[in-house]
Order: sequence, then C-alpha cells, then structure tokens
Amino acid sequence: MSQLTRRSVLGIAAAAAVAPLAATLPARAATRYPLDNWGFIMQNYPVGLWNHGPLAQVGAENVGHRSCRSFFRMPIAGLAGQTISAAAFTIQLVSTVSSTPYPVYLFGLRDLDPAEPISWADSSDENTWRRHLDTLSATAHGTPPRPVLRFEADAVREQVQAAATARSPYISLGLRAPDEWNRYHGKSFAPATAALVVTTA
Repeated sequence: MSQLTRRSVLGIAAAAAVAPLAATLPARAATRYPLDNWGFIMQNYPVGLWNHGPLAQVGAENVGHRSCRSFFRMPIAGLAGQTISAAAFTIQLVSTVSSTPYPVYLFGLRDLDPAEPISWADSSDENTWRRHLDTLSATAHGTPPRPVLRFEADAVREQVQAAATARSPYISLGLRAPDEWNRYHGKSFAPATAALVVTTA
C-alpha cells in the first residue's frame, strides 16, 4: 500500500465505481423481421408461384421428382444505415423425404418483387442466386418435432449489412438443395415462420 501514489489509489477507486455500472448495462435485444412475401419455382414450370399454398418446397419432389427452389422477402427499412452485429434467418422445417439429415443451402438473392414473374431460368441465373450464405443439415421425417432451422453464418450478417448500408427496403433470401435431383434431399418448410433476426451494434 505504501508504494501506491495518491493518483493510483484514486484511479483504482474510479475503475471500481465504473465496473459495476458497465456490467449491468443491458445487451441490445435482437429484432425479428418477418417476411411479407414468399414464392417457389419448379423445374419445367413456366413461372414461379408467389404466396401459393401452405408449404415452401426445396429440392426434388417425392412424387414426380421435379426440383423446387423457394425464396423469401423480408422488409428491413428499419435497418437502414445501421451497423449489424449479428443476423440469422430462421424457418421451421415441416417434412423431409429422408430420416437422414441431408443439407440445405441458404443463398442471398437479388431483390425480388412478387409483382414480377420469375422463371426457373431466372432462378438459376447467378445474377439472381448471388451468394451461398450458409448450409444446415436437418430432418423432419415422420412424426414431430419439426425443428426451426437457424442460418447464422457470418456471411448472413454480411448480406444483411450490405442491404442496411444500401438502405434497401427489402432483403431476399432463398433455399435450395445441394443435389437438386436427389429426392432424398427434398424438404418442405412453413413459409409463415420465416424471419430475419437481427442485432444492431
């Protein structure tokens, strides 16, 4: 104690006073941005279908073996100009062809508008299906539970950050199977559960 100066004693006391205050500051809560529109496109079908039916299909169908891709649009105007510290896309998996947890891809898409038709060729184009963001493996074969998948790789945050920086009013994301012609990769999702969960700095 005799080696401590008056200044160092005051510094220690000040740090002790500030530390409890910093420790009690609440973490910023995540905000959920639900979708406003969703759609899917099937191979050999002329145009994609927007907001059609209760399920969003991904991969080859069990019957007919036509491949599907699904896409989701979320309004994010509230994120304009903000710094994104974390982001995740969440959606409930309803059913799978196989009990084996095969993977599914999440992609960042160009801005999609339900007023504009989209074809299978459009949905295959790299200008539409722009960036692979994350991959998860899961199954919902047979009886529940039906898991909620959470895609939260850093690439998801980067995609949301780019949209926030550009002050985009919407962000569009898509799901597709790694092997689109293997029926065991087929999955059905509940589109109404799709959302973007974002934490800002």
